[in-house]
Formats: sequence, C-alpha cells, structure tokens
Amino acid sequence: MGTVIAKFTHPDKGQELQRREINRLCKINGEYELATVYMKEDITTVRLIGYFEWFNSIFFDFFEDGKEVDIYTDPRFNPFIRGHGHVN
Repeated sequence: MGTVIAKFTHPDKGQELQRREINRLCKINGEYELATVYMKEDITTVRLIGYFEWFNSIFFDFFEDGKEVDIYTDPRFNPFIRGHGHVN
C-alpha cells in the first residue's frame, strides 16, 4: 500500500464542534498523510501524521498514488469487510 493522502475538502460537513476544531487545525484543500483509520458502525475517524487529534472522515477525500480511494468500501481500511477491528 502506498501513502494515502487525506485532502481536507469538506469543511462544512460534520457537527459544529468538529467543524470548528478541524477548521482551526487544517487548511481547506490541505493534504495530510493518513496515519490510521478507525471505523465503527456509526462513525469513521482518521488520524493524520503529525496530529494527535482524531478527525471525522467526512471532512476528507482520500488519495493513493494520485487516484481517489474510497476508504469505506476498500477492505484495507474497512474492518467490517475484512472481519477485523481497528485498522492501521
């Protein structure tokens, strides 16, 4: 697996508190290296290299080698497809 980039493209999605936090920490259209994906049945959060915070994945589009990646349907990221838990 190559480096996966999370591009902050959806600053108006999510809950108000989440929006305030991510808009304070990330730049719109900024690209950040994905460290970890954590999926539960009701929310997916991501951690970015260099950040302590977990962010709602709804704020990002994801890319690998310049091509868009759907982390929700890709078994490398979705533990419900793979049958496992937390994904690194």
